[in-house]
Amino acid sequence: MKDEAPAVRHGTGRTPGLAATLVSVWLMGAALAAATGGGMFGPPVDGWRGWVLLGAVLGVALALLDFWRRQRPRVLVWDGGNWGLIEHQADAPQDEARIQVRLDAQRALLLRFSASPGGRAHWLWAQAGDDRHAWHLLRCALYSSAKSVARVDAAAVTESA
Repeated sequence: MKDEAPAVRHGTGRTPGLAATLVSVWLMGAALAAATGGGMFGPPVDGWRGWVLLGAVLGVALALLDFWRRQRPRVLVWDGGNWGLIEHQADAPQDEARIQVRLDAQRALLLRFSASPGGRAHWLWAQAGDDRHAWHLLRCALYSSAKSVARVDAAAVTESA
């Protein structure tokens, strides 16, 4: 019995949902910083502490903007055995590629993809679109491939013991 998910392709990159999420995160942080600096939670922050608080808010804005900028259109590919990230037509799934789900919001996923162990990682934003079937297949592939890796690792530990 084969327990792997079927092959699937799903686009990743900038979406209006990602923009709304990033802006919401920044606005909540900025509001909290303003409340803290204004003395809502204690004495007002002034002097160098106020500048540090303002610098933190601006630093977070720059980090979120950099994350947005790096979200280029790509296609995440599962061929039934290997993951791949297609940025150009000639790219194909890699044997050693790894993908990890870092945030699962049901209709959106934050993924960490690395083409090789120890290689440079790409952070990917995948979001459900109009094709519910393709979204379901992507989620099945992400979680079934993770389980199969865990089973292989557990079997190797059992055999070596």
